[in-house]
Amino acid sequence: KGIGSAFMERLEIWAQEKGSNAMMLEVGVENKGAIGLYESLGYSTVSVRQNYYGGGLDALVMRKELS
Repeated sequence: KGIGSAFMERLEIWAQEKGSNAMMLEVGVENKGAIGLYESLGYSTVSVRQNYYGGGLDALVMRKELS
């Protein structure tokens, strides 16, 4: 429905207004829907945090440069 995309767009605008030039986030490696959303918005994976959520569950660290 576009709610996630709209939320992220507003968050990025807010961050730019506050002087940020990039956004970073963590997302569970098993959360394919969220990863797809973030990639469609221009985020790319920069690293993996092993056992980030405990129980052997890893997280991707993703980053997007803001323009």
